Amino acid sequence: MDISGNLSRYKEKLIPAGSKAERNLNKIKKKMKYETTSVLYRVFRYVFLISISFIVFRPIFIMLMRSLALEDDVMTLSFVWLPLNYTFTNFQKLIVLYPHFVPLFKYTGIITLGSTALSLVTCSITGYGLSRYKFKGSGIVFMLAIITYIFPLYMASLPRYVQFHGFDFLGLGQLARIFNNGQPLTINVIDSYWVYFIPAAFGVGINSGLMIYLFYAFFKAMPAELEEAARVDGAGEWRALLHIVLPMSRSAIITVALFSFLNGWGDFIFALTLLSGTEIAPTTLSLYDYIGQFSGNWGAVMAVSVFAIAPAAIMLIAAQRYISAGLTAGSVKG
Repeated sequence: MDISGNLSRYKEKLIPAGSKAERNLNKIKKKMKYETTSVLYRVFRYVFLISISFIVFRPIFIMLMRSLALEDDVMTLSFVWLPLNYTFTNFQKLIVLYPHFVPLFKYTGIITLGSTALSLVTCSITGYGLSRYKFKGSGIVFMLAIITYIFPLYMASLPRYVQFHGFDFLGLGQLARIFNNGQPLTINVIDSYWVYFIPAAFGVGINSGLMIYLFYAFFKAMPAELEEAARVDGAGEWRALLHIVLPMSRSAIITVALFSFLNGWGDFIFALTLLSGTEIAPTTLSLYDYIGQFSGNWGAVMAVSVFAIAPAAIMLIAAQRYISAGLTAGSVKG
């Protein structure tokens, strides 16, 4: 007896082909298939994201937990979620064995905040100019700004050392040959804050190309009618920028400031090349020196690492809701 054939004929009698009931049944089937696919996609997405998050945050979690562990537990190879005995001895060892590490936060803060402030000024003006004004060679200027971000930082470390060892502002030192018996007047700014401040002031600091691009994309998406209305009311170019454009660009400014802060706080290449002979070295260079001197005391090394990443992590957490808005604001024209 053909049961499947009887069921098909019985179904055709109850739900005639082409009827409204059949159309509704097909819609239900499609919806169930879509919901099943959607559930499987969500499960896969969450599993994937959790796996990536575990890979990324596991070293940070291990560093934090072992900075609070006893010396005998620090070197264990097994993964321990929580230390058996909490202790702050490693942080005490840090202060005792390396007392000048904590004051280095002041030097790192000066370098980071100073270069961030200068980068915000120069990169915002550059991005605004490239997005609003078209002149001969503007595309080349924008391309050169992007190229500075593409090339690795270590490629510029040696040229900058040569530049700042005999710094000549705008070639004026070469012109001074006339009054200095043929000798150029140059200044050695190595081992000073100026090795960070000068590039940032001219828009060629650490990853300034990325910051210019972010401002460019944001200003490009902003309606030009806003500035035109301000000009009708008698505002000049600078007033329109300062009172109309920049106040509306808070998310972009915070995003760029965060990137600049993280770049300055985590810089190691330029610090090793340009600040290795001074006390104003940032925490990254001091962490490198500390690991070289006290590599056997891994508990204190973990404590140093926690100190080094704490300010950057706090800044990232505090500004995370502005990051996505700042990165995607220039993706839609409106």
